[in-house]
Amino acid sequence: MGLTKNMNKVDVDNILAAMDGHVPHNYQFTHGVKFDSSSCGYIENPSIADMAHCVAFVINSITIILVEPEVWANLRCLLRALNGRRVPMFIILTHVDEKCEEVAKEVRNVYRSITIRDTMKLVSSKLNGIPGAQIFPVINYKDQTELEDEIDVLLLYALRQMLYAAQANLDNR
Repeated sequence: MGLTKNMNKVDVDNILAAMDGHVPHNYQFTHGVKFDSSSCGYIENPSIADMAHCVAFVINSITIILVEPEVWANLRCLLRALNGRRVPMFIILTHVDEKCEEVAKEVRNVYRSITIRDTMKLVSSKLNGIPGAQIFPVINYKDQTELEDEIDVLLLYALRQMLYAAQANLDNR
């Protein structure tokens, strides 16, 4: 489910209904139409398996400067609602090798790169201070025909942290 500048409160409420487990699998949302307890397929008492226990937002580090203010505002609104539900949130910052030549040459420099650090700070500031520990720079597989450990380490680290947070969320319910 993507965030756009044309989203409204109804769309945010629909995302939250899905997160809370009230929306059946494969449900097709209609922009601007609220999914609520009177909607067809509404799950009144969702099981813990129906609920989301962690959320990851994927942001392209190359096109981040093109993200419109309305999209950032919608994302902040959604993050506030998720924070109120105590759902762990993470940002996956993609294409960092294309954003920074230093990282493209040597993946190990991803956390040393001033360019990547500044991009992470930009995301944090746009999202009202989401901690840097919740923003994961990753490299996308594009032209590679074999797995590459350095790329995998970034992806697996992000996944591991999200799984830890989801497990902690489950343990605290």
